[in-house]
Amino acid sequence: DIFSSTSPKRSTLAQNLRFKPSAPKRETRGENSGAELILRMPSAGGSAHHIAPAPSLAPAPPPPRWGFSARDPGRDGAAVPGKGGRRRCVSFFALSLHSPRLSRPDPLKPPCSGPATATPAVEVLYFAKSAEITGIRSETISVPQEIKALQLWNEIESRHPGLADVKNQVIFAVRQEYVELGDQLLLLRSGDEIAIIPPIIMNEVDETPKDIIKFTAEKLSVDEVSQLVISPLCGAISLFVGTTRNNFEGKKVISLEYEAYLPMAENEVRKICSDMRQKWPVKHIAVFHRLGLVPVSEASIIIAVSSAHRAASLEAVSYAIDTLKAKVPIWK
Repeated sequence: DIFSSTSPKRSTLAQNLRFKPSAPKRETRGENSGAELILRMPSAGGSAHHIAPAPSLAPAPPPPRWGFSARDPGRDGAAVPGKGGRRRCVSFFALSLHSPRLSRPDPLKPPCSGPATATPAVEVLYFAKSAEITGIRSETISVPQEIKALQLWNEIESRHPGLADVKNQVIFAVRQEYVELGDQLLLLRSGDEIAIIPPIIMNEVDETPKDIIKFTAEKLSVDEVSQLVISPLCGAISLFVGTTRNNFEGKKVISLEYEAYLPMAENEVRKICSDMRQKWPVKHIAVFHRLGLVPVSEASIIIAVSSAHRAASLEAVSYAIDTLKAKVPIWK
């Protein structure tokens, strides 16, 4: 207002302000509206010149698009209206550093992922016996994201009730890691694999060795006897089947008739079984002998032995028939 005034008095003051080596001191009193301007000139006496009240400042222009309100004075980088109508500005560089609206995304920071699925879809794989029970090799089911191992098994068992029969005979695996069916908490994600597989190493304690001895007048069945000694722990079953042939020392044979001292015969056969177990690692032993008339081509004795490997059962069967013929009180 001083420099733009056409008043002679103000023009003289303006010239003094332009060419004096020392700048005047400026003071304001009151608010923006009707403020009184006082200039103390550096001339002799330092007299003060009073100027008429200055007109009100024009309204401040609207803040820039990225600007901040006057209630946010701590921010830098934007023109903020201040007290008395003055506006303070700082560098745009500071604004770019502090303003989250103008900051660029960090290329090294991975994008935020959405919330985890409440019921992820997992794939259940069935092997061996579990596949036979369910009739499928795999299926996809939806389960809670957080679930205990036993609860997960129960969820699968509810879909296939027949799995209850093999619950204590299978291994449970989650994401290719063994998991015990207990209170262990599982955090599942969509696409996880749940496997139900047979045990890798069989536990021999689960199956007690059996000695099955029978004397009967009925016809013997090879299938029946061999089934009695089957074991999942064994890879071999050796059989000896003695039948009635149609000749003896050049004479024709129509049939044979067997008789035995039963109490003693049973005890002797049990001793043979005990000896076999001491000599070879066999699992199950079955000795069936027919008494009375045995027609030609029908079985009079069947001995079956199971073992993990064939050598043990083959040698045990051969020992059993040789010892039985020599010691057991059975005659024909």
